[in-house]
Amino acid sequence: MYKIGEFSKLSTISVRMLRHYDQLNLLNPQLIDTESGYRYYSSKQLKKVNKIQRLKELGFSLSEIKEMLTTENSLQGYFEKRETEVEVELEKLAHQKKMLQRSIHSLKYQKEPLNYHVQLKYFPEQQVVSLRSNLTSYQEEGKLWSSLYEELAKEKVNLQQLGQHKAIFHDKEYKEKNVDVEIQASFKGELNLNSKLVQVKKEPTVKAATVIMNGSYHQVSYVTESIACWIEDHQYKIEGKMFNIYHVSPTQEKEVEKWVTEICFPIV
Repeated sequence: MYKIGEFSKLSTISVRMLRHYDQLNLLNPQLIDTESGYRYYSSKQLKKVNKIQRLKELGFSLSEIKEMLTTENSLQGYFEKRETEVEVELEKLAHQKKMLQRSIHSLKYQKEPLNYHVQLKYFPEQQVVSLRSNLTSYQEEGKLWSSLYEELAKEKVNLQQLGQHKAIFHDKEYKEKNVDVEIQASFKGELNLNSKLVQVKKEPTVKAATVIMNGSYHQVSYVTESIACWIEDHQYKIEGKMFNIYHVSPTQEKEVEKWVTEICFPIV
């Protein structure tokens, strides 16, 4: 048997943490001397210590580890769940890394514009083909465009006949998932479709505060800041759904620097 200090050295776990494990009933001393209060541990307990340390390295919390060591269920389910969590964490970290790289680049070359030129525009009534759906996230919008093109191809519509491409965001608030997005492409003349997914309709005239943005979509938060200040300064109010017009979209151009997007907020 080993005193707690000796067991601390053998297990490479601090005395403070061993006491904490005891409080959680995760790892209790083998024996506590009723007269002296000394805690004694057995060498056989080092096997459990090693399991605890290994599971901690895998990112499991102490409460999860306690459950895993006391349950009779297979550990595979716990590992698979943790693997999924790690994949989500890695995606978040990758996104943060990209943002940091852009920020470093902006500071180094001072390419991040502080202000954007806001314009007041009137968009005339248009005939459009429209496809609307709930998407997992805003990043899924490209799949919606692919669905639209596929449907139009089935109807033997000449895609060269299409004009302005636009995405309308119907949710009343910003949402991280299950987002309501409608995409539209304008056209002139007549167009009769038998598709159950794609609609043909007229879009009314819209008055909007807009900014034409060149390059990556990471600028959107700066653009909306400029638009918000302009709307407030000119005593307008937002009335309607935000929409984007894609003058040069990712489907047309692979180079990010060549993308041209117009961010629009309807106003009154």
